[in-house]
Amino acid sequence: MMKGTYQIFDYFKKAFHINRHNKDLYKPQIILIIIKLLMIIGIGVELFIWLGRDDFYRLIRGDIKLTRIFPVVFSVGAGLIAVIAIYIILSHIVEAGLYNMYKQCVTVGSSVQEDFWEGVRKYFFNFLFGDLLIFAAWIVFLPFYFIAGMLTLTVGFAVIPIIINIFLTMWKVSLVMNDSTLFTAIGDSFKFAKKHFFPLTVLQLIHWSFIKAGGGFGGNIGNTSRWTQRADKISPPFGPDNVPPSFDSGFIPNQQEVLENVIKVVRIVIAVLTPVIAVAAAIGALIKMIFEIFFSLVIFIAYNDGFNQLQQLAEGEVLP
Repeated sequence: MMKGTYQIFDYFKKAFHINRHNKDLYKPQIILIIIKLLMIIGIGVELFIWLGRDDFYRLIRGDIKLTRIFPVVFSVGAGLIAVIAIYIILSHIVEAGLYNMYKQCVTVGSSVQEDFWEGVRKYFFNFLFGDLLIFAAWIVFLPFYFIAGMLTLTVGFAVIPIIINIFLTMWKVSLVMNDSTLFTAIGDSFKFAKKHFFPLTVLQLIHWSFIKAGGGFGGNIGNTSRWTQRADKISPPFGPDNVPPSFDSGFIPNQQEVLENVIKVVRIVIAVLTPVIAVAAAIGALIKMIFEIFFSLVIFIAYNDGFNQLQQLAEGEVLP
């Protein structure tokens, strides 16, 4: 089995060849990245405008009650939830279409644009419902997960998700390759992982390592020493001209002005960080996209082959 597992890199070679001749696989992902970029910018702009509303300053001055501004906060929260829901739906549309394209690339050798929309039509609802079902199962079993993690001295916190993900690796692949039902595909994924646990684990560990490396882009924004120097120049709240407030006053002198300045600083930070975060997210998503498409092809190739090539090589058989 070890000897056969080493030959898993043959799947990488085949995936690289398929990927090189099917550049259309990148188009749906690039469109999704652009949408994600626009959403991040939109959220940043909305927060910048929202924090600049006159209602906040009126609230600080005591000219308006908190109950008057609560509907505004609620509407913004609902808007953020709607944006997240839209992105989840769009990501599942792209995933369903791409998986059908992967299938065509592996079984036929190439894919066309019509394959994408056929995948959306056939697999979108199964993908969405399946992910929601798995997410709900995670919530239900979360207490048992914490108990198992503590009993294993925190080892289970890392091992349990890895094992579960390995057993669920092939459910979407099985659903697409066999045009099966959701629960049949999940059962088939468990059977496949049980039969080929070791090579599938190796494959997924390599996959996760590359995704982790590709998504780990970030940076140290700003200079800490400069902020420290500026902080040293800030006057203390109670200088010689200021008298500490009495306990009966109930508020700090100039509290309204301080809070107004805090809101202004937060708006400046949002204005500066929004494009930085958007660009960083776009770069990270592009790099992750390359690895995801490549390893998705590898997963499809492995499932289509059933690790039979690896098993034959492990047994010393000569392939034609």
